[in-house]
Amino acid sequence: MVVIPTRKGGDFVGILWNGFIVAALSEEFFRVIWQMRLGALLHNFGMGWLLTMLIWALMNTPKWYNDNHNLAEALLDSIRIIPIDLVSGYLTHSTMSILHPLLVQGTNVLGGQNF
Repeated sequence: MVVIPTRKGGDFVGILWNGFIVAALSEEFFRVIWQMRLGALLHNFGMGWLLTMLIWALMNTPKWYNDNHNLAEALLDSIRIIPIDLVSGYLTHSTMSILHPLLVQGTNVLGGQNF
């Protein structure tokens, strides 16, 4: 098991570390691999985009369930991240790059969906 250290506090380096390295990089690396592979396997990149988004959203459910021990709320939290997943998937597909969705996720341009 790999443990990624997180930085405490609100300093600028801590914000960059948590925003880009801990949160965004892992998600976008997962997305670029799975979205492209599933799209190629299914011969339908839209379906690869959709399935990758659903897999990632549901992978977050156990973490949220562990936070509050309420399955309904954990599933609703998974649904809550679908819009940013759709945007990231679109950026990944349209640019064929990890850079653009990484910048959107890391800077949290679309709002407080990561809180």
